[in-house]
Amino acid sequence: MSFELDAEHIAAENRRGLEPLKNDYEHLGRQLARRGIDVEALTQRAMAFRVSVPSWGVGTGGTRFARFPGPGEPRSVFEKLEDCEVVFKLVRSTPGISLHIPGTSRTARPSCGPSPRRAGSSSTR
Repeated sequence: MSFELDAEHIAAENRRGLEPLKNDYEHLGRQLARRGIDVEALTQRAMAFRVSVPSWGVGTGGTRFARFPGPGEPRSVFEKLEDCEVVFKLVRSTPGISLHIPGTSRTARPSCGPSPRRAGSSSTR
């Protein structure tokens, strides 16, 4: 079963909460202004903030001894990437993904293309 979170659904949900958000933002602006702090400057700094989503954060996880998957948990690195995209659609501050591929040997890693060393890179990672 697949579920696509489209832009119109997100926009409709955002419109529902817009009026209370505006009221709260104006109230915060007045409180900060009394302290000599410009709410718009803080807003611009917050909008510039970016973070990478760790790919291990989109699953229910487990331990080194066992996995504890739940319904809808991504089953592959590609499904994890899709889930990270959904997070980005919702918060718009996570343009990067910190990809975690479990395994300590080259044979334990899923194939996602040629390794950098085989492609002519001098990297030893």
